[in-house]
Amino acid sequence: MAAHKQCGMRKAAVVGAGISGMVAASEMATLGFEVHVFESGRGLGGRMATRRGEAPDGTKVHFDLGVQYFTTSTKQFDSVLEEWAKAGVVTPWEGRFG
Repeated sequence: MAAHKQCGMRKAAVVGAGISGMVAASEMATLGFEVHVFESGRGLGGRMATRRGEAPDGTKVHFDLGVQYFTTSTKQFDSVLEEWAKAGVVTPWEGRFG
């Protein structure tokens, strides 16, 4: 990550649009940085991305490529997840194993 002052605006670059990159970008934007996120994949989410497509019979489907769920152990990340939930980006997982 690199940041500098130019005409009074602080700029930052974040490489990777997975969960860590997006949290970093969000935090820097909150601090007043103009943030640019660079991702080599076709979409956001990294290992937590959801893909949408169509089955051979024409049924629309969506599936997760990465983890089905994740946990949090810090109050800082809890507050990030609360904001994401309000924005409809994440939802609690009520599934079971077994």
